[in-house]
Amino acid sequence: MNRIWFILVASLLLLSCSKQTSEKEVLPRTQKERVRWFEEARLGIMIHWSLCTPASGRFYGEKVRNSEYAEWIRCHNKVQKADWDKMAKRMPISEKEIEDWVIATKEGGFKYLTFVTKHHDGVAFWNSKVSDYTYGNLSGTHFDVLKCLKEKCEKHGIILCAYYSQWLDWGDMNGRNNDWDYADEQKPDFDRIAAGRGEVDAPYRQLPTDEAYDKYWREKAMPQVAELVKDYGVKLFWFDCWRADPVAEGQMTEKQMRDMLAMIRQLDPTVLVNTRLGIHEVGDDGVDFQTMGDNQFPDQPLGHTWETAATFNHTWGYNRDDQNWRSTTYFVREIVKGIYKGGNVMLNIGPRADGSIPPEIKTRIREIGEMIHKNKVGFHGTYPSPFAEDSQDWGLITQRAEGDKTKVYLHVFEWPSDGIIRVNGLKSKVLKARIPSLGDQKITFVQKGLLLHVQGPVREPVGYDSVVELEVEGGVQVENGFCGEINFGGIQMGQAKAVLTGGVERAIGTDVTGVGYISPTSIRKWNSMNSRASWKVYIPEKSERELTICYSCDSLSAGQPYRVEVEGAGVIEAKTLAGPKGFEEFYTRHLGKIKFPHAGIYTIHVRPAAAPRKELFGLNWLFLE
Repeated sequence: MNRIWFILVASLLLLSCSKQTSEKEVLPRTQKERVRWFEEARLGIMIHWSLCTPASGRFYGEKVRNSEYAEWIRCHNKVQKADWDKMAKRMPISEKEIEDWVIATKEGGFKYLTFVTKHHDGVAFWNSKVSDYTYGNLSGTHFDVLKCLKEKCEKHGIILCAYYSQWLDWGDMNGRNNDWDYADEQKPDFDRIAAGRGEVDAPYRQLPTDEAYDKYWREKAMPQVAELVKDYGVKLFWFDCWRADPVAEGQMTEKQMRDMLAMIRQLDPTVLVNTRLGIHEVGDDGVDFQTMGDNQFPDQPLGHTWETAATFNHTWGYNRDDQNWRSTTYFVREIVKGIYKGGNVMLNIGPRADGSIPPEIKTRIREIGEMIHKNKVGFHGTYPSPFAEDSQDWGLITQRAEGDKTKVYLHVFEWPSDGIIRVNGLKSKVLKARIPSLGDQKITFVQKGLLLHVQGPVREPVGYDSVVELEVEGGVQVENGFCGEINFGGIQMGQAKAVLTGGVERAIGTDVTGVGYISPTSIRKWNSMNSRASWKVYIPEKSERELTICYSCDSLSAGQPYRVEVEGAGVIEAKTLAGPKGFEEFYTRHLGKIKFPHAGIYTIHVRPAAAPRKELFGLNWLFLE
């Protein structure tokens, strides 16, 4: 047994023996207990400040090859270790910049900070006793970045977490996938100039054998992770193997991954671990949360804890050539979407070489923070609601249970100019409503069956996302699957929500302008009397409503009869009309009024009234108002 592994095991045993759990200290026994703080927090920041940073996406003046990911430049541009290590001397940083990272996290409304302690290049950003390949040694400053960051996080109440590249390590001779450095480069008598001139035989490194890789795993990766738990108190590990099958594709073994997880659980059972350790099972027998793909969200809530990590532009490390900054609007909506789907959202900051945050990122974080702090509620400690994602055209809905009542949070991205928030599908009784950013003043509402009107001010209370809080009786009960009211009133039955039968199908729009503007997707191939598009709509009271249709049609197809049938209410018959540009443009036609005899859900069908002789039309939408 090698010396380092022996020391690690001995330390574990000593810690296990000396750690006396007091009566007041209750350690988590299940995954659900461990992740409680994480799911309450919902929002985090990642700081990617590594040796790639001063290169800022270029090496010897050449941009990073085949990628915008600045942090991969050492691999893609085949940068030799001796040249790479010099980068550390171009990274002047002080406590002020590190504290600025933490302050930005807090002011942005984020609760935890994940710092890149070691990226794929293998350089540790703390004063590791396991390996001397550290920023402090390479820079000559001996500055412990992580120690300073830990102190600042404790000062400002931010939870410290660690990104650690366990799978790849280009700096370690036994690490994976460096095949461009000289095999003998780290020997004291190696002559790099002679090798470069071809005057000496200088073979390149080979990928490590399984035995060599296990040596890296047990003599560097595991002991360094243990250091981060014991000496720096990190509360979460964001490992980084994204392969679908880490054993087959990544050289790691199941035993190595399980040994790493067991060690962390032994050292501190409160520490969270993500699926990119290589273990994809989330739960008591696996890890604590799933890491989605970069900037990726699941289609539906997953039923277990998950997080997505998103970038402000494209790259993770700072890249001077990547100026494709996403908007504050984009991030606000992605944050809410993540919570709505039951996950956490972590936004990545790639500081510049001196540690300063790029102004584009600083502006967006400040605006996100102002929005969260003004709304006061609706973000931290909230969970998915049963409302369908497309049930409200103004935004999304989250919730939080409080005793025998539930707080429902309407995230209104598009504030209606009449101030009426139209909520579709809520069956639970609403007890009261308020807009938290406007104080405790209650606002009026009218609830009619499955339709709720909440009367807010004409001007939106908060930019980007105005939260309206409802208090409902019991749990949230909803009905989905119908077309409800949109902003400003009326019910749109768009092609995307139609149920299609009898051979009709959606036809993707085409570029009819020649400059990239795509025409709408429409419902086509009306080939028989059985062809049909159907929708369900909710009508809150006995009423008469005008029906409008939008479609495309050319002169050859014009004049064919079709029917709009409203079950239990009536039928309108009409003939198709040609537009000046045929099937390339869509035109609105008013069809008359439908009398709805009572409140309820109605089914509406569109179908040919006779066997079509040609394509009937390209149906875009129906509208009731």
